[in-house]
Amino acid sequence: MNLRDYFTSFSRFPVVPIVSYPVARLLNLDLRKCLLEDPRLHADFICRVGEMLEIDAYLPLLDLTVEAELFGAKVDFSKHEAPRINNKLDIDEIHRIERTRIPLMVETARVAADKKLPGKPLGFYVTGPLTVLSQILGVERVMLHFARRSERIFLLLDSITDVCVEYARRLADAGVDFLMIADPASSLLSVGLFRIFSVPYLERLIKEISTDLILHICGKAGHLLEDISELGATGISIDQNVQLEEASSKLPKEMLIFGNYNPVNILLKSPKEIEEEVFKMLEHVRYDRRIVASTGCDIPPTASIENINAFIRASKSMLRYG
Repeated sequence: MNLRDYFTSFSRFPVVPIVSYPVARLLNLDLRKCLLEDPRLHADFICRVGEMLEIDAYLPLLDLTVEAELFGAKVDFSKHEAPRINNKLDIDEIHRIERTRIPLMVETARVAADKKLPGKPLGFYVTGPLTVLSQILGVERVMLHFARRSERIFLLLDSITDVCVEYARRLADAGVDFLMIADPASSLLSVGLFRIFSVPYLERLIKEISTDLILHICGKAGHLLEDISELGATGISIDQNVQLEEASSKLPKEMLIFGNYNPVNILLKSPKEIEEEVFKMLEHVRYDRRIVASTGCDIPPTASIENINAFIRASKSMLRYG
């Protein structure tokens, strides 16, 4: 069963929040060991999250630094939070490093694919080319090079896309059922700049990978929905800045839509408030079987499991029409 058939087969809303770091904190998981040393520990955690929370797909720890690190970016690893890039390079300082974490992440995917329950899909993250570029150079430098139409930027985006395609292929070969292409930097662009500096590279990534791809663009991306709909992805994951009803009306009928409860509310609000807001969010799209209840981005690591369960419980209680 492909991903679209799987998620549209539910009579209720399927639920896939971006949730790994609060659970990692609860379990006192050694994040450095997971992301730097031990793929089996990470794979065990992936399966435990999926089964403990009874969500409808498996996802790893959200780490969007793997590709940027390969180009020389330095990464900080913390005890409870996602890794972060801690420096910005000048374009002349960009270089490829020999030892990367890509083999470790691919092995994590392979072990998780072997361990997971049959019938429930395993996803994995790949960072979008424009976001990798923005991590390496910083957004201000990227925009400056865009304004100059620097040839070196196009060459660098080509090189980054080569890495993203190769990484995605290796994850697919390891047994991953779908890939979440995280490209939040694209939401910063106008439609015109998106078509020049993001679309060609996302199109190539999508066309060259046979596995189902979900494009995750955080931020105010409503102006990009029409162009996103033409990229050929299996689905899109949107954040709270784009209404589900708007996405439902603008995106092709065959395109899955993941979204889009505000993850900060899971940190700040009560379980009752969360349930009420989830009901309100999903009520208006109960006719649309493409909707997968999710969070707009990753849930803050200090959010309580009670609040996370309130989101999952409320989403699962909503039956879909048709």
